[in-house]
Amino acid sequence: MSLFSISDISIFFLSFDWLSIAVGGYLLIAVVAVLDKYLLHSRISKPAVYAFYVSVFSLFALAFIPFGFSFPGTRIVAYAIFSGIFFIYGLLALYRAVQENEISRVAPLVGTIIPLVSVVYAFLFLDERLGVMGVVAVLILASGGFLISFDLPIHNMKLFKGFRYSVISGVSQAVSLGLLKEVFNGTGFINGFVWNRIGFFLAGMSLLLFPVFRKQIMKSFDQSGSSRGRVASTGALFTANKIMAGTGSFLIVLAISRGSVSAVNAVGSIQFVFVLVLVSMLSVWHHHIYREKLKFSDWMQKFLAIVFIGVGLWMLSVNSPGFFYLTS
Repeated sequence: MSLFSISDISIFFLSFDWLSIAVGGYLLIAVVAVLDKYLLHSRISKPAVYAFYVSVFSLFALAFIPFGFSFPGTRIVAYAIFSGIFFIYGLLALYRAVQENEISRVAPLVGTIIPLVSVVYAFLFLDERLGVMGVVAVLILASGGFLISFDLPIHNMKLFKGFRYSVISGVSQAVSLGLLKEVFNGTGFINGFVWNRIGFFLAGMSLLLFPVFRKQIMKSFDQSGSSRGRVASTGALFTANKIMAGTGSFLIVLAISRGSVSAVNAVGSIQFVFVLVLVSMLSVWHHHIYREKLKFSDWMQKFLAIVFIGVGLWMLSVNSPGFFYLTS
């Protein structure tokens, strides 16, 4: 029996509509986020080490070189590489935030910041001006982010632990996605994907330029104090997690290619629902890792925040003239 070809796999995925593909992708990304929390807590305690191995793992994208790799020009290559660099450093900040606080709080906040930053970017660099519904969408998204960031009732305005890193991650990922869009506007999917992953790898290598990160990464190579079984299980779990991450990312990009970018992003709010469900179950058995608050009021607040975020993202997905931006 022959192995499936790339075209066979593509035909299989293309048989689904964009919505099914996007939901499947966000489900995998949610599982990845929950496993990231476990690995950062119990197995790979340094976010820089984790980000470094993610960047190295991205070199598997070189397997796509025979299917459409070429030099698309200096500008496109620069966009692709800088997109990868912003993404990896965004992941570094995300891992630090996840390590410091609940994944069910960090993930929705990062998911709120990304479209908000995109709106600001469009205003500053694309000369797009918000209409009435655009302002409403931004306010709803900001409200969702507020509900995620603070515990009610509010006795003080102290930000949750890891808030700063969540913001840095959201901003970095938004810039990365903006640059990646420029890449795909100038070259094919496979070519842009490979160059972008080269940017991932270069970003990972740049971590070695920082003495504190270099020391942590070099120390991770020495596993003499760990049992062989634990090292093997950690490697297997990390590899499986990154395969799911790669598959989830591929499905989301595929959904974007079949539907609208903003619509696919709007569906992304379901990822936070998946995260809430997963951590609510896992926190029963692994409360020392996930440390989720199990009070009904806490979960209702998080659920309400996700509803706000989902509605705001849906409004961003509406492409009717004048609905979101002012038209001349």
